[in-house]
Amino acid sequence: MEKEESRGSTINNTNTLLMESFSRDAKRAATLIDELSSKEGWQENEDDVRKFTIAVHGIKSPLKNVGELQLFESARTLEQACRDNRIDYVTSSTPSFLDGLRALITRIESEQSRNTASDDSAEDGPDIVEKLLAIGEQCADYNRRGVINLIAEIDICSAETRAVLNKVKELAMQSDFEDAESAVAEYISKLKSQ
Repeated sequence: MEKEESRGSTINNTNTLLMESFSRDAKRAATLIDELSSKEGWQENEDDVRKFTIAVHGIKSPLKNVGELQLFESARTLEQACRDNRIDYVTSSTPSFLDGLRALITRIESEQSRNTASDDSAEDGPDIVEKLLAIGEQCADYNRRGVINLIAEIDICSAETRAVLNKVKELAMQSDFEDAESAVAEYISKLKSQ
């Protein structure tokens, strides 16, 4: 039974990591697709059509990986329409694709906020410094998954600690491990001095 619980925790942490990564990539893709499709005369510019096709292609598989099959099919159809030079279809279908992609991003971010929200009255547990030290070690080892998994295990903490954890997680996601490690060390010093 203990092995199953441990495995479930790893799966949940992996899903969290997958969704955070997907959300970040989807935002980039949506921004690029929107910028290109809003550009005057982009359909006549081969480079812009190529960039558009690459952006749609790049988000297609991640949509399937997160189980968004309808948006996956829309991306697949848009990509093929670009390759077939059916620009009228691309122009008319892009706004609804972007609406669906943005709605998905909003839904994922809302879910992540609910999962990481701290009760403003919550206090840090007595082992918070030990947990932060372990996170710092993972930062020193450049272990993104380790950082994220350890942060995900901290359910209840103060709002200030949650803010620091979110900053460290974002830095780790950007592979900025030195700054993440420094943020952890500074916060541990602050906690020890209180």
